[in-house]
Amino acid sequence: MQTVTSKIDFITRHFGEGSISRDGTNFAVQCPECGKSNEKRKFSICLETWRCHCWVCGVKGKNLFKLIKKHRGTDYAREYIAKFKIKSNDALNEDSEIKRVKLPHNFMLIAANIECNDPDFKAVLRYLKKRGMTLEKLWYHKIGTSISGGFWNRRIIFPSFDKDQELNYYVSRSIDDDILPKYLNSKADKKEIIFDEIRIDWNQEVTLVEGVFDLIKCNNNATCLLGSYMSKDHKIFHKIIENKTPVLLALDEDVKHKTNKIAALLFAYNIDVRIMNTAGYDDVGEMSHNEFIKRASEAYNYSGDSKLNFLIESIASGSVF
Repeated sequence: MQTVTSKIDFITRHFGEGSISRDGTNFAVQCPECGKSNEKRKFSICLETWRCHCWVCGVKGKNLFKLIKKHRGTDYAREYIAKFKIKSNDALNEDSEIKRVKLPHNFMLIAANIECNDPDFKAVLRYLKKRGMTLEKLWYHKIGTSISGGFWNRRIIFPSFDKDQELNYYVSRSIDDDILPKYLNSKADKKEIIFDEIRIDWNQEVTLVEGVFDLIKCNNNATCLLGSYMSKDHKIFHKIIENKTPVLLALDEDVKHKTNKIAALLFAYNIDVRIMNTAGYDDVGEMSHNEFIKRASEAYNYSGDSKLNFLIESIASGSVF
């Protein structure tokens, strides 16, 4: 039911506390666009029409869809249009775009076809075994390939599913180093993707690694950043903050500075963070599962002193400019 209370509850959940006008028609919150530099509640939302406008920076809209999508993520934008029956071209186009994600041509589950005699399939399987892949992990991650003889041939394909079990992304990697591009992924804004969110329990510590091959070596409550950095603009950041989820950072040794930036960002929002030592390996994907579990148990808790210690060590090594 679209009551004023339900609208205010939704706005507050995504934009923070606000104040209602004397006539009860408008609700003012801190502007999601310029609020960082102006703490005043100058972003006004009409509770009847959803029209919104900031009296400081001038951002405005017929509804909140674009701002929710930009600052809170696509899933919340979809929740908004469904909950309040919002109709707009932007919302309709976005919804259609999300549903267009499809797996590559002739995708086949490797675990379900383990006895396949195709030479390219066997080559893919040998590659995966060399990287420590087990039959259990093949099933768990729904890893596939294609033996169409075409563009996707001899590629390993990792699909990703959102919390509603919908395909939202995939990563593919050629087993042949002379084939470029080595990685070929679905077209999407990585900031909007929580890779394989379907498997994440936000009430338990979640492990963050860089890539899909790192995932096969770590514990089950994990996801990859599809890179080595996370900011406030990432959907996963908002999920962690919303659920107060503890985090284990297991990024590559050569991106220590990024690891510490992520840790500092989360720590500033009162999130418990642990950092795992990955020295001696190019990435987590090179470790054995047992080595990962051992190092995860030894991970240290990030604290207010951790940033200072890291800076001191960086200066001593000459890596800070």
